[in-house]
Amino acid sequence: MADLGRGLLLKRAAQLRGHQLGPPEVRPWRPRLPEGWRGTSVPAAPAPQQPPSPQDLMNLPASWDYKNLDNLGPRGEQLPRGAVSWTPHGMPYYGDGLQGWWNGTVSRLTAPIDRPDRIIPDDGTFWQKVIGTVQNASDYVQNMGGEEGGVVTPLAYATRAASEVVKTGLEALGEPQQYRYQ
Repeated sequence: MADLGRGLLLKRAAQLRGHQLGPPEVRPWRPRLPEGWRGTSVPAAPAPQQPPSPQDLMNLPASWDYKNLDNLGPRGEQLPRGAVSWTPHGMPYYGDGLQGWWNGTVSRLTAPIDRPDRIIPDDGTFWQKVIGTVQNASDYVQNMGGEEGGVVTPLAYATRAASEVVKTGLEALGEPQQYRYQ
């Protein structure tokens, strides 16, 4: 029995003599395509769509420039009291640091009553309507308790103050994220 095993080994050794032993040759894998596909190119994937820019989502006019000399807003409005300039997103800019935050807070608390005509905007894409609805609902809640264009009442001060507390808290939570991605 041992002779049979030894004989097989010697026979195999004789076959391998002259051959270099090493790792087997690895050929790259190529998929087998159907016969009709040979010689034709595969069509390229369509280019991915670009996500809408913040200006598109904010529904800003294309002709508006936030660095305009008249300091007019995207809809022709004047800067609110205490604001220094406009941001590229159409929001008033009150300055940096604690002083800028305080100027913005006082300006929003003492602004005249200005309610939106409709909560849900009539025109725009779906996301523009969503953002517009949130902004209009926020404006409506902030201006509760007073006549249109009239004096701010204690109820309006209370709802505006509550809105400022929530807004400041959310901005404080998002502050580290803003520094991370700048």
